[in-house]
Amino acid sequence: MPYGATALDFAYDIHSKIGNSAIGAKINHKIEPITTQINSGDQIEIITADNARPKAEWLDIVTTTKAKQAIKSFLKRERQNNIERGMKMLEERMQQLNTPLSGRVLRKSSRFTNPTTKRSFTAKSGRGSSI
Repeated sequence: MPYGATALDFAYDIHSKIGNSAIGAKINHKIEPITTQINSGDQIEIITADNARPKAEWLDIVTTTKAKQAIKSFLKRERQNNIERGMKMLEERMQQLNTPLSGRVLRKSSRFTNPTTKRSFTAKSGRGSSI
């Protein structure tokens, strides 16, 4: 690992699934935050959780390109899934109200949530944020 690498970089170096679900690390038998810098010769064990997921702030923590790419890829996929889920929820709600989904309806709805685009509006609703 390069100088300045963290336990999170190490987790992503092993496999992206391990990095994506990392919540902590044991470095030389001592529990440490995933953000702890590692040194050559350290014994490292990554602690994972099934419900853990990468955070955008991790991009400021990791130093390796492999880790940065894996985090960006996960966040991009998650945003796309939120957009699709939000669009489906919006379409279902509009059908319940017997209202066709149009640009006018989206513009009126978005006044209350202040999104900058249709994609951010549907991503926000797909994420479960109140709209």
